[in-house]
Amino acid sequence: MATPEYEGQANYAYHLDAGKFSHFLQRHCCETLGVRHVRADVTDVRKDESGDIVGLDTEQGIAIDGDLFVDCTGFAALLIGKAMGVPFRSCADTLFCDTALAIQVPYAQPDDPIASHTLSTAQSAGWIWDIGLPTRRGVGHVFSSSHIDVDAAERELRAYIGPAGDWTFTFAGEAMRAYEFSLCGDGGGGATFDTTVAIEDGGTLAFNDDSCGLQSHLEFTAPYTGTFTIRVGSYHDEYQGTFLLDYRKSDVIFRNGYDG
Repeated sequence: MATPEYEGQANYAYHLDAGKFSHFLQRHCCETLGVRHVRADVTDVRKDESGDIVGLDTEQGIAIDGDLFVDCTGFAALLIGKAMGVPFRSCADTLFCDTALAIQVPYAQPDDPIASHTLSTAQSAGWIWDIGLPTRRGVGHVFSSSHIDVDAAERELRAYIGPAGDWTFTFAGEAMRAYEFSLCGDGGGGATFDTTVAIEDGGTLAFNDDSCGLQSHLEFTAPYTGTFTIRVGSYHDEYQGTFLLDYRKSDVIFRNGYDG
């Protein structure tokens, strides 16, 4: 290293959109550095008499020959594991966090402030990262699968995100037709945590909380024909439990205040 560890000459860092950055690197390498980029699926690894890799065969019929191969196939380990027989070395005795959940969270408003640093927040069996990007946040939960299951880890992640972590569904509504959404358990639906339910179309058209105990029930007449969003949330942002939303559509279309 040019400088000692933790003694960088710059007092800042960059948050980069990984998807856009990879495309930038690809374009730069191909257009400026003369790199040839091939998109193909590896089907076989060719080795010479000494056991060294000399080429790859692909599903697209493209043969790739070379002197140096870097295995970037992740847990599949097609080259280092499958072809070369190098066993996986587990570090589970010291590195407990072995699973991750990730989500892209849009900003509530286009001019929301962008955090200039990574937020790291401890959880019951891991931690959550929160990285601000120009148009969204990259948020994820790294955790130990030996100490918490995926469902519980997801609830912790949604509780951290808050309203942006609500469950959303869409439905096609018909103008002046009545719709009913219930978490009260009267039609098979129900929930094990304090819920809220809302109908949205960019703004909130209808909202209910605690219609039946701590559960929500909403009756909604579509003001126009189009697509609407149903948002199920947790009143205290706890998200501890399960829910089943009961949905009914009326056979009646209301016109001028009369059944028709």
